[in-house]
Amino acid sequence: NDACIEGQISDRIGALNEWLMPGSPATVPQPGRAGRFAAKSWGGIVRAGPGQNYARIASLAEGERITVLEQTGQSFQGRPWFKIQFRGRIGYHWGGIICPLGQPVAGTFQVCN
Repeated sequence: NDACIEGQISDRIGALNEWLMPGSPATVPQPGRAGRFAAKSWGGIVRAGPGQNYARIASLAEGERITVLEQTGQSFQGRPWFKIQFRGRIGYHWGGIICPLGQPVAGTFQVCN
């Protein structure tokens, strides 16, 4: 089914991102600038823009792999919103429910296991 295929594609994209970026320093993405890193979501809503006032475009499962593309410059509860790639799509996810793979990144939750 579509959900199964999307999950497999997401896992593969995450694995490829890890392969492309082994040991790379997890820099803090600056607003509007690239700062790609592999991460997972703690679950939650992906929005059409960087804030809760934007339309919901998807929900992510806990542990779902994503690629963070850049920080947006918009914050909520002290953590920034990030532009992400997930399931071959682009959206916005709040840093408080993102865990980077490998190294801590400012504005995100703890490093994933």
